[in-house]
Amino acid sequence: SRWGEAAGRGAGGRGGVTRRVGPPGAVRCWPGTAPSARSQAGTAACRLGEHEIALAEGDNAGQRGDLQSASASYRRLAASEVAGAAAQGLFRLGRVAWRQGRLDDALELYERARESAIEVGDDDLRAAIENGVGSVYCQRGIFTQARSAFAVASELAVSASFRVRIPINIGAL
Repeated sequence: SRWGEAAGRGAGGRGGVTRRVGPPGAVRCWPGTAPSARSQAGTAACRLGEHEIALAEGDNAGQRGDLQSASASYRRLAASEVAGAAAQGLFRLGRVAWRQGRLDDALELYERARESAIEVGDDDLRAAIENGVGSVYCQRGIFTQARSAFAVASELAVSASFRVRIPINIGAL
């Protein structure tokens, strides 16, 4: 790999643990490789790594159609004390519920995710959430609310790829 690996001591003084070393300033930890408890910054970075892993596992399971495994990974995220990770988990759980046709559950999860996304100021995630809310209302045939949610998503979207998708949803109304 471009960044290489470094051997170090894991929690409890056990040696032989390998930790991936990323670009300068980045700490990438894999499950079971948390740095010393004395390093709060390192532990926080590892928590972020665990969140990324849970998100990737859930996304991979969802792409395979294994919504049960995807939900389990997303529930781990949703239970996080890190608001951004929790918002991401709740959003993904809402998307799974929507895919399963559980529209009431999807809407409730999207609303909880929205609160967390607002708390952390993640406009791109909030745009994705509003897009999900719009999809629920569209599926229910409540087109005025769907259009309103899609409009909010369009205003909030930061990433160019997402900004392109939202007008397609609006055009489908």
